[in-house]
Amino acid sequence: ERFEVAESRAPLIARDQVGKLFGSLNQVRQEALGVDSFVWRTVHDNRVREEHEALDGLTFPWESPPTEGIPGEAINCRCFAEPVLDAILDEE
Repeated sequence: ERFEVAESRAPLIARDQVGKLFGSLNQVRQEALGVDSFVWRTVHDNRVREEHEALDGLTFPWESPPTEGIPGEAINCRCFAEPVLDAILDEE
């Protein structure tokens, strides 16, 4: 009542915000470790958006993500960023 959000919408909003937080936190952690790019990954089920299915498996630099933004940023997006570790592993 306080924020005028229907109970039925509250779980959707909560899931969406947690996904956005996870996506942003994932980016910060990866960049802090020296990871400069990621592979877009979906959860591979029948609810994945066509736009995100088309991005699945493609590599993007963190500084230049696709027009969809980073994985987890779109409303109710369940995609995630798989780090590309080649540059870090080559340093060893």
